Amino acid sequence: MFLKKVTALALVTLFPLAVTFVNSADQFSSVDRLGVALCVLVALGLQTLIAILLNRVATVQSLFLSLCAALNIYSANLIFNEALITAQWWIMVAMLAVIGFVFFTLLNAFAEYHKLGWPLLGMVGLLTLVYIPVQFALNSPVTVLAQMSQRQTDQTSAENIRLLTFEERPNVYLIAFDSLQPKVLTRKYMGIEAAPYHAPLAQFRRFENFFAERVPSRPALNRLVALDDAYFRSKEPKRAYKLLFQGIEPSPLFEIFKHNGYQTNTLYNSHYFGKEKGPHVDQYLINRAELGVCEFLSPHQQALSFFSYCKAAPLVKGLPGEGPAEKLSPLDFLLSEMRGRLASDIPNVFAAYIYSPGHTSASFNYKRATDIEEYKAFYLESSLKTEQWLNDLVDFIKTEDPTGILYIMGDHGPWLSRDLEFEGNETFYIQDRHGVFGGVYPKDRCAQSFETPYSDVYVTVSDVTHMILRCLSGGQEASRRLNPRDAIYTTPSTKLLGRFEDYIYE
Repeated sequence: MFLKKVTALALVTLFPLAVTFVNSADQFSSVDRLGVALCVLVALGLQTLIAILLNRVATVQSLFLSLCAALNIYSANLIFNEALITAQWWIMVAMLAVIGFVFFTLLNAFAEYHKLGWPLLGMVGLLTLVYIPVQFALNSPVTVLAQMSQRQTDQTSAENIRLLTFEERPNVYLIAFDSLQPKVLTRKYMGIEAAPYHAPLAQFRRFENFFAERVPSRPALNRLVALDDAYFRSKEPKRAYKLLFQGIEPSPLFEIFKHNGYQTNTLYNSHYFGKEKGPHVDQYLINRAELGVCEFLSPHQQALSFFSYCKAAPLVKGLPGEGPAEKLSPLDFLLSEMRGRLASDIPNVFAAYIYSPGHTSASFNYKRATDIEEYKAFYLESSLKTEQWLNDLVDFIKTEDPTGILYIMGDHGPWLSRDLEFEGNETFYIQDRHGVFGGVYPKDRCAQSFETPYSDVYVTVSDVTHMILRCLSGGQEASRRLNPRDAIYTTPSTKLLGRFEDYIYE
């Protein structure tokens, strides 16, 4: 009977862990997989040992194992569920109590119905074993092969985007910073008149009422290189849009640059955007290949998720195959790669993402005043580092690559509206998530192109990218036709459209 109990505990631990792994597999490095596995084994081993010591009283032993089952499921999966962790604390407690009760009832059923145990456990074990490969097969992004034979000679992978021939070929740097917003929005929603990073941004040509078409980070960066909304949306049903940034799927932006003799580069600090480089970028640059799963977790999640693996993670830094434990900062890594290309006669384009100053944690609740104050303090402190990094980028252009074009944007807003629905909070929702800073340095670069925007009301991340392409090609447009600007959100009950022109903020 005891063996059935601990087997049941192991299975109800491993299955939710498998669900979590499948949903975020790209973020698990080899060190993560090994470290999480070791922490799970240690936790189950200790729980089994304590259960053995409680063997004299079967009911107490079952109660203890039921408590372990609830806590293990929480650590392996429920702690990442935003709907639960932003809810009232008693809702999570009630759910864990229900899980413990169901598990306790199951153990009692094993005692009463002896023939029930092993067949049921065998079925759960088989489900756990087949779940990961089946879900990977169902959920893996599918590459959609382009029909090259049907294209025009100047055609990119997007039907609406043509290849352009540049009249000048400077290095181009498209750098997204996490949660970078203009003063008007930090003042409106956080009471921050000016964050430290706003000082260096004053040197940029800033675009008013600037919006990111897609959020959060992964869609935002993939949309950046997609260049065309219809092309991006064509990739969404099969989740192939996730494969643009790493070069597994072709991106029209890089096809244009490649056509003009550029080396194409994408860069981030970890494997968050994917592990493998595809054939459609020349370089997919990763600074830290290790410990990726802990990168965006809140302190609470780091302490309790994966059986406290993230707290133990520093102990496994620098394991064989993972490279040295000490790495460059995200910005120094980017600068080293940018600087390393300057000696070459080949021009370069970079699309990169820097996690700074950073968004709210998954447990953030806008209705809790303490959460707002804590995040505001975090944002201001993190902005000091953002300020320095922006100054370093500006200094690089000034002193080392004065003909280069530096385009800085926010990938998305601070995500203060994390626990809110769109309907009933439309203005806050769109301005908080999509309203970001966008600017180009030097200010006078491509001035003629920027003075002719595609909309008199607002500007998007893609608009500026198109205007840079128009500048470099002597006034030619990459788009064959200007597509209608689709709504970002709709509401089921009122069919309210979320269009950026209805939510301008300055």
